[in-house]
Amino acid sequence: MNCLTTKEIYLYLDDKFPGHRDDVEAHISSCAQCSLAVANRRQVLRASKSLPKETAPAGFARQIINFLFPARARLKDVVLALSAGFLSFVFIIFAYLAFTGKSLAGFFLTLSQTLLEAVQTASLVTVKTFKLFAVGFRVVRQLFTLAFHEISRLASFISTEVQILLVTISILGFLTLFYLLRKFVWAGGKA
Repeated sequence: MNCLTTKEIYLYLDDKFPGHRDDVEAHISSCAQCSLAVANRRQVLRASKSLPKETAPAGFARQIINFLFPARARLKDVVLALSAGFLSFVFIIFAYLAFTGKSLAGFFLTLSQTLLEAVQTASLVTVKTFKLFAVGFRVVRQLFTLAFHEISRLASFISTEVQILLVTISILGFLTLFYLLRKFVWAGGKA
């Protein structure tokens, strides 16, 4: 018998091991590593069962939620945040004026030009993205139309039994790919 896994040890200790208990006990008595592991797990289980049951005070979870996510912001916090934002903006303006040597009017002129360029760039990117999606949608639609037309033309040459066989094989192939993808990506296993 192979050495026991941690899960098998806990199943053995809970009298839920699916195999023959005599074989497991014989292996444990002959294997020092498994014997030590079972003794350690047995000690951990005894220690955890001896701990007193603790219960949270009434309303404890609600208190934590209210602390982490207050129902509404206090006026003092809102005023403090707005003041900090305004003072940061004023500091940035004065720092800009001090380091560039420009006037306040020059600052606002530069700011407006920068904002105008940002809006122009954002609108241009939006329009080009929309056009790209529109072209992509037309191409995909034409490909599906062509594929459907060709498949329907091909179906007229193939008997019904062969069509059913091909559809069944395709479905099994997609299910197999889905299973392998799920196992490889989501479960982290090796395909």
